[in-house]
Amino acid sequence: MRERPLHGGEDRSAAPVVLDFSVNTNPLGMPPAVRQLLREETSLAEQYPDRTAKALRESLAAKWKVPPEQILMGNGASEILMLAALALAPKEVLIPSPSFSGYARAFEAAGSAVRYLPLLPEEQFELTERFFAEISCGTGAAVLCNPNNPTGRAADPALLAETAKHCEERGITLILDECFLSFLPDGEARTFLTRTKEFPHLLIVRAATKIFALPGLRLGCAVSGNAALLARMAALQSEWSVSSFAQAAGLAALADPDWYDATRELVRKERVYLTEGLAREGFWVLPGEANFLLFSAEEAEEALYEALLLRGIRIRSCSNFRGLGHQNGRSWYRIAVKTRPENEQLIRAIQEIRHESGI
Repeated sequence: MRERPLHGGEDRSAAPVVLDFSVNTNPLGMPPAVRQLLREETSLAEQYPDRTAKALRESLAAKWKVPPEQILMGNGASEILMLAALALAPKEVLIPSPSFSGYARAFEAAGSAVRYLPLLPEEQFELTERFFAEISCGTGAAVLCNPNNPTGRAADPALLAETAKHCEERGITLILDECFLSFLPDGEARTFLTRTKEFPHLLIVRAATKIFALPGLRLGCAVSGNAALLARMAALQSEWSVSSFAQAAGLAALADPDWYDATRELVRKERVYLTEGLAREGFWVLPGEANFLLFSAEEAEEALYEALLLRGIRIRSCSNFRGLGHQNGRSWYRIAVKTRPENEQLIRAIQEIRHESGI
């Protein structure tokens, strides 16, 4: 059987990990109400889940000011992306690079040809007008992540609107992944959730994985004004896709609005701390806006990754991201923004490695 590619949070080495900076979930962990629910409401495991997740969809609809029938719940963003790819099955899809590899994997599974548009380091990996200029009549779908993973760069709202309009005029489905948007202070103002009526060919992907630190529960959703597309996706979905625990956890998390403010403030402060610490050690740090940072160094590939792993600290080597391979003598890494004690431990370990080996 063909081996699955590694996810950023997976590592097949035997090295024990004390601190994991490779997984970019909320540094505060899950909301207290969710932790309490999982600990006390064990009887949920004895109940069949609501196949339509009606209560959760209605809660999200009220928060996002969209009709509940425009929301399809799924088993994390990965399932939503796979359902969208299979339902659309376009001849060709356009994806920027570097970006999350799951987009290409989903569309390749649907038999689509993937065309990449390189984002350039000399432009700080910004999304530019080159993207919608590349969308041709042969393109059936396009995928954007805002803010992008692994760069952490958020797209200009006017450019996103122009891209959505460009796709709408050509009947091209634009999949907009907003899974990290909640970490931005102005994320609510940047979202396109309320513009699905304006752009029926727009499909927005959201997930609880990152902002609520629930990767193990698997909870995500699609939001679209295209009822026919959502119906095709639902028809492809397994009947018990979203567990009772996941639905209850989503409702509990949404009941804690202060969690967003606390998260955003911590991420803002600690991102500055990490950026300054890495820059002092001679790394080039991309000015990201999300809960993670992309940085690079002039060094042998994997050297920093391996040296940190020996100290029980895992970061994300970006060597397998398209467009971030070991080129021109540079290696690329991504780290999650964590709490101050954890971030201090990472910077201290990097300082020791640089002093001892000159990496």
